Amino acid sequence: MLLEPDTTLPELAADQRLFIRSGTPWREALDDIRTPNEEQDFQGWDVRRDYKVGDWILTYLSTRPRVFLCWEQATKDATPTGKIWVDHDTSVFFSNLVIVDDIEKRTGITISPKHWFEGHEAQSIRHELTQELWCPRSWHGLDSIVGVSDGRVY
Repeated sequence: MLLEPDTTLPELAADQRLFIRSGTPWREALDDIRTPNEEQDFQGWDVRRDYKVGDWILTYLSTRPRVFLCWEQATKDATPTGKIWVDHDTSVFFSNLVIVDDIEKRTGITISPKHWFEGHEAQSIRHELTQELWCPRSWHGLDSIVGVSDGRVY
């Protein structure tokens, strides 16, 4: 579901971890999020396979720039390969463009697949992500990424 960026971004409990997942190629990853195929597993997700039920998964697309797509909670423990099961009732899909590099700069934390965070680091990522969600940047306007002046891209 698409939600407004406020307290609807679920909190991290003290015992929960935040796993980072990226999707490549990004178009197929986006398709898998939009219309998951229960009979076929998309193999382009890059995430550590030791998350547990209740852990959170923060997903970005491997675009240039990398952009966050959603915040989801695992409903089953990870397996070495295969489907990633999430709770669609608590999933938050971002309607704003949130650039991974901006969150890295604001937190001082390197965000890449195969990483997970807990405690202060996870809370810091969540806090800065929430702050960025309040800054409306459409998916169509990348003015803050590339220099645009007089209609020309630099």
